[in-house]
Amino acid sequence: MTLLNEQIAIDAGFIKIELENGNLGRALNFRRQKDHREYILRSYFDQRLAAVKKLEELKDRWNAKFVLHSDCADGMTSVVITSTSIYHRCIMYA
Repeated sequence: MTLLNEQIAIDAGFIKIELENGNLGRALNFRRQKDHREYILRSYFDQRLAAVKKLEELKDRWNAKFVLHSDCADGMTSVVITSTSIYHRCIMYA
């Protein structure tokens, strides 16, 4: 990310030099490239954030469906909550 930001800063300086020299086409091309790199960076972070949120929601649903308790004397009891019923299940360890 740092290298990309540094490259964008270099491009901004290059645009200024090209405009001073009268090369509008090259300046516009570098501006387009800068906008494209910034868009890719935002897109990457947006996709990453969406994936993290999706995993968090999946984790929350999983935890809501299977809540673990230690009520069973010889093992573990889990409370299973489904859309139609709630039941206990004792998991015994050998």
